[in-house]
Amino acid sequence: MASRASTIISGASIGILLVSSWYLCLQNRRLQVRIAELDAAKVRPYLTTGLLVDLSSGMELVAKMEGPSRPIEQRLLLLSSDRCTVSENNIPNWEALVREIRPDDATQVIFATYDTYHLASRLEAVARANGTPFRIYKISRPEYFGLRTGLVGTPTHCYLPRITDLC
Repeated sequence: MASRASTIISGASIGILLVSSWYLCLQNRRLQVRIAELDAAKVRPYLTTGLLVDLSSGMELVAKMEGPSRPIEQRLLLLSSDRCTVSENNIPNWEALVREIRPDDATQVIFATYDTYHLASRLEAVARANGTPFRIYKISRPEYFGLRTGLVGTPTHCYLPRITDLC
């Protein structure tokens, strides 16, 4: 009689374990689907052409050169760090890019740097020689800047048709 009771208890325990395992597998699949949905809906911190980016906070103006009286219609944002060797290696590419901008293009170049503006000063010299309107900003609050813009890595360059509160 005792062995029959232990057999029934063992069978019931196995049944409960099987049902629990099946339920956990089902719940795991539902969670995987939900995680995939949330991941697909997540806003990525990458910029695309035409995105409105607010760069007005967490930055201080270091230098600027105004262009013709014509309003600025588009901006090229170049984000660097003096401590980043990839940023330093990218400076010749950016210098060539700045040289391509004509003073009458209604394009302003914005150099933003996380540290000192040694690399930006090299770009400043090219922009001045080319007559390209520019502004140099030092990012005083990197964590706030990253949260507001999604720009967290260097080097970064973005074409921005408009920027709020920066003119």
